[in-house]
Amino acid sequence: MILMMLLWPLLIAAGIFLILLAVNPSQKWREGAAQAANPIEVLKRRYARGEIDRVEFETTKQAIK
Repeated sequence: MILMMLLWPLLIAAGIFLILLAVNPSQKWREGAAQAANPIEVLKRRYARGEIDRVEFETTKQAIK
């Protein structure tokens, strides 16, 4: 009984979410994909995280341009 009371609101909420997603897809997902495709931005993020040093950053940056 309690499970049924929880199941219906959950199904309704999931249905509303799917309808809203289909009607108005978020632009943030597309923007995130576009930013990931930009090699300079990826290089800057790697440098900021400390994955590469300054020399490798500059060398790769010149190679990309």
